[in-house]
Amino acid sequence: MKATTQKELVLSHLKKRKRITSWDAIQKYGITRLAHYIYELKREHKIERVMECAEGRKWAKYVYHGEYNA
Repeated sequence: MKATTQKELVLSHLKKRKRITSWDAIQKYGITRLAHYIYELKREHKIERVMECAEGRKWAKYVYHGEYNA
C-alpha cells in the first residue's frame, strides 16, 4: 500500500523505522504538523514520546511500539 496522506506517510515511516522526529518529518516529507498526526495515530497505535537533549537543545522523538489489539 502506498501512503497517500501525510498521516499515512508518518505511520508508514514509524512502521519501517520505529521512530521519527519533527526534523525527519520536515526533511523527508515536508510535514510540519507531526505532533498532530501522532496525536491522531495514538488512538490506534502505541506511540511513545521520548524527549532527547544535546548541546542545550531539546526535541521529541516518537517511538512506535505497534498497534493496539494486534
